[in-house]
Amino acid sequence: MKTSRLFDLSRNVKSADMNSLSSDSATYSMKGFAFGMFFESLFMASATVQNKLEEELQRILTKLGLNLDLRVVWTPDPPNSLSGEVKGNTIYIYEVEEEKAIQALKHEVIDYLITSRIVKPLVDLINLLIKAREAEIYKEKEKIVETFSKII
Repeated sequence: MKTSRLFDLSRNVKSADMNSLSSDSATYSMKGFAFGMFFESLFMASATVQNKLEEELQRILTKLGLNLDLRVVWTPDPPNSLSGEVKGNTIYIYEVEEEKAIQALKHEVIDYLITSRIVKPLVDLINLLIKAREAEIYKEKEKIVETFSKII
């Protein structure tokens, strides 16, 4: 998870600073404290964006009158070519900026609704039709094969 990487990074920065600083422990304590505060604020910002996305998801579902078992997970990933995606009942948002993350959430909720209510039922119907005709098509193919076998 991304937040755990932040904590690892803060430990690495603190230990690197400790090696490069003089033995003045007060100086290290202040710099270590500053780095700790910086990474704590990053973590808090992450929690804030996650909370805002969760609130926005509930707002959208309420506004649309939907009672869906959807959840949202914010995993900012700048190099990712996707802004977000739906896997099962979880919407993953990869945008780093809060506003873009909220827009991606809206997009993914709409995509989920279209896919689950229109695309999936059509695919299921087509698969049923194929399965229903499968035995019939097999019998017809076997007749043709048998006919050609007798001719050759």
